[in-house]
Amino acid sequence: MMGQSEQTLNPLRDERGIALLICLLVMAILTVVVLELSYEVQVDAALAGNSFNALEAEYAARSGVSFCMAMLREDAENDLALPPESRTDDLTEPWVAGFEPQQVGRAIVAARISDEDGKFNINRVVDKKKPTQADPLSVGQLKQLLTELDIIGDADPGELSDPVCDWVDPDSVTRHGGAERGYYEQLPIPYACKNKWLDSIEELALVKGFTPDMISGRRITSADEFVPGLAEFLTVFGGVEGRININTAPEPVIRAVFHGNPAVAESIISQRAAAPFEGLKDLQQRVPQKFGTGISVAFASEHFSILSEGNVKGTRVRIETMVRRRITDQGVMFETVAWKVTT
Repeated sequence: MMGQSEQTLNPLRDERGIALLICLLVMAILTVVVLELSYEVQVDAALAGNSFNALEAEYAARSGVSFCMAMLREDAENDLALPPESRTDDLTEPWVAGFEPQQVGRAIVAARISDEDGKFNINRVVDKKKPTQADPLSVGQLKQLLTELDIIGDADPGELSDPVCDWVDPDSVTRHGGAERGYYEQLPIPYACKNKWLDSIEELALVKGFTPDMISGRRITSADEFVPGLAEFLTVFGGVEGRININTAPEPVIRAVFHGNPAVAESIISQRAAAPFEGLKDLQQRVPQKFGTGISVAFASEHFSILSEGNVKGTRVRIETMVRRRITDQGVMFETVAWKVTT
């Protein structure tokens, strides 16, 4: 009988064992909870740090925009004493170079200015008074510009100009090589044909035949060379009347504008390299050839695009803005036409 009672289980010992298992389980759960909370705290701290870096980078980019506008203001104030017809903008002025990357606090800031009035306004491909009709002169200039540039590859410039006209004009009549509602609604991701002026050059990537690389440019890895995109030569701001600033226009734009008379284009390019044109009289003296019907030029500009980038510890923020600069009796005034922030 005594041997049998010694083999009976001890309840107190069993309860201690269960309590130990429960304590170990609770400790394991608490360890997991603590580790999870620690991870979340680290993630939140990293996100907060990145948000602060992004905010600082944005304000650094804003300072770059302000600096560029100050350069444009100073340039215009130097011309205030001149009559309007004598005011000019050219490639020798300080704002053309922008400024190289420089340290501002913790940020690195770089910015550059482009003259939009020296570019070809693609919205001009349709007649301003009769928007359902293409403007023959402007369409011819666009075709020549596309031919001048090593951007469109094997595409036919004519097959690109017709879709642009169809995108911009208000009707639904499809041109020979163009595209209207039916084409765009059958795409894998369908969308509508705008039938209005383009609001940005990036929008051109929606038009049949165009790609984002054609707009922004592409890098040739084998040659370590960057091929500029159409955004360097086309605009949707300024120059609606066809008045392109020949003092600042890129050479392909000059050749496209005067494609009917190549000798005039080459004369303008060579003469402005020696000295910028000071006005129509100066141009007529130095380039005596006739320009052609319907072509008008400008020597000063109002519309400028500014690209500014702030970089804080690898966090980059870019600001692209379009400003209109006007010189009035009250002084130099700026109007912000477009503003875009990207990260």
